[in-house]
Amino acid sequence: MQNPLLKFPRPANQDKKCDSPKHVRIAIIIMILLLAVKVLHLDDLRPPLYKQHDVVMLENPIKIPEDYMVADLSGNTMQLTSLLGDDITILAFWATWCGYCAREFPQMDSTVPELSSHGVKFLPIARGDDAPEKIDQFFKRGNIKNLESVIASTPALYKQLGVAGYPTFLAVDKNGMAFAKLRPEWNSSDITDLFEKLQQVK
Repeated sequence: MQNPLLKFPRPANQDKKCDSPKHVRIAIIIMILLLAVKVLHLDDLRPPLYKQHDVVMLENPIKIPEDYMVADLSGNTMQLTSLLGDDITILAFWATWCGYCAREFPQMDSTVPELSSHGVKFLPIARGDDAPEKIDQFFKRGNIKNLESVIASTPALYKQLGVAGYPTFLAVDKNGMAFAKLRPEWNSSDITDLFEKLQQVK
């Protein structure tokens, strides 16, 4: 005979169907959808042209300091703002040891004649610890003929403009306001379209 003291009461919700597996499945589906959005960049609302060239417009444009000095390869110093063009100037921050620079600068150099006719000026700015001789050798190795680099006298501008890696390309208007950070695909057929678009929104 079974001891009635060994009987346990039936849980009140035992007959109710447990929904936890359904909740788990829903959570998994949501996570998969969020991951797909991130991987496929569906959350990137930039225009297709900006996505192609990785253009980020700065919410708060940054003013280039009037007193910031750079030097040419002969050692002559000048104000950086005095070197800006009449429309858009692309400041290209780089270093002679930068592998990406060695790949992209020859490509950028090939676009200079065409883009210059559209009012775009290019100004490479080398690190302060890069010697003029190294810069000259870098340009000769890359057969770079349309660009001339200056050298940053101090790293202060790098910090102010958020230059954390090389190369970094910044679009600056004629008033010295940096308004976009970009990584162009220099060989792309729509490279001219990119800079025409930037001229419209600067």
